[in-house]
Formats: sequence, C-alpha cells, structure tokens
Amino acid sequence: MKSTKSIVVALFVLSFFNYQAFSQCTPDTLCIDTESPGQMCPDSLPNGTENLEYNQVITILPPDTIEYQGNTVLISHLKLETINNLPPGLTFESNVAGDLFAVGSSYCVLVSGTPTTAGEYQLSIEVTPYVLGFPAPTTIIDDTSLSITINAEISIELNSINKFEVKPIPNPFTSSVELYFTSPQSGFAQLFIYNKIGKTVYSEQTEVIIGDNKFKFTGNDLSTGMYFYHILFEKESFSGKLEKIKK
Repeated sequence: MKSTKSIVVALFVLSFFNYQAFSQCTPDTLCIDTESPGQMCPDSLPNGTENLEYNQVITILPPDTIEYQGNTVLISHLKLETINNLPPGLTFESNVAGDLFAVGSSYCVLVSGTPTTAGEYQLSIEVTPYVLGFPAPTTIIDDTSLSITINAEISIELNSINKFEVKPIPNPFTSSVELYFTSPQSGFAQLFIYNKIGKTVYSEQTEVIIGDNKFKFTGNDLSTGMYFYHILFEKESFSGKLEKIKK
C-alpha cells in the first residue's frame, strides 16, 4: 500500500504536467543560461509612456539549486509569487497556469497594461522553490537589475498647431508602435511602412481631424531591424525611421 506522501507527490506530478499555456507570450529562444544558476532576459526593459499601452515579455530560465540553511539543495521547480514595484496600471501573467516553472525548461512572463504614473521602477521578483514536489519553507526575493522607466505623457496644445508633425512612440519598439501626429486641417492620410530594401510591409488610410491623430502599427511578424514610415497627407509627405528590437 502506497504511503500518503507518495500519493500526494503522484497527484502533484500529474497536475503539474497537465498545466496548459496561459498567457499570450513566447519565451525568447536566444536567452541562454550564462549566469548559473538561472537566468532572466532581457537585461533591460524598454521605456513606456503614461497612458499608452505597454507590452513586454520577460524570459525566465529557472535555476536547479538553491542555497538553504548553508546547504546547496536540488529543486524541481519554482513558483512565481509576485513581481514587486510594477508601475501602476501594469500587471503580469506567466505562460503556465499556476505560475509553476519546472527546472530545465524556459518560461515567459508578459508584463502589460497602461501605465498611469511616470517614474523609474526597480523590479523585485519573488519566488518559492519546490523540493521533492513540496514548497520549501523559504521565499527567494530576487532584487534584479530589471527596471521600467515610464515617461510623462506627451501633450500638445491645439492652439499651437500650425504644421503637420509626426512622433512615433515607442521608437525603438518591440511589437507595436503608435505614430502620433498633429494636423492643422482635416482630410485623409495614408501610412506606408517599408523595410530596408524598399518593400512595403504595411499600409493603411485614416481620416484626419484637426489636432491629435495617430496610426497604430503592429509588427509582431517582422524581423528585428530598421524600417521606414511614409505618411501622405494633402499632397505632402512625411518620412522617418523606425527600429524594431527583440523582446
């Protein structure tokens, strides 16, 4: 007859391997464990802007050991408890239900939302290690070098608008960029995005009002590198550079 402990461990293992993908993120395959034990990528997070949507993926490679009471202990996985000091308006979600990360695999955490307060935020990640399928009586707080800077919202006084101006935010970008522009008159504008060899990778048309307008371009399927935007409006054209960087 199996012991109660054996049954609990067996149930835990079965439930663990039945967890399905949870959040909409994919671990970065270029993230390599060069700082044993464990690793997080990227080394720094891109800046955000007040009241503008923010999405960033953090890849986590769990360590296989921890130091506990002066001993090096083998662990089976980690449970992500929380990410402290996220900017107000941002939340996190991992790609596995239960936030359980098995040793030997890579995982991702999606940090997303609309930040509401400008400032620099130093992140702290809190995890619980599991030994033989059971949580260890300790919590690890990783005061990482990861931080997020949220810039103040860009505002434009309508009374000062006397020319057509374009500002892409953020630039460089990881997945999407919003091209904000102000116009002294109404009409229709066309946006074209070109790659470095001049091929059109995206285009759209929008109705323009006097004052603030924007195009939103999502380039999830594009490779990293330099791109160019070209906006046509009322027989005039406005061009600039966009840079996509890896998550």
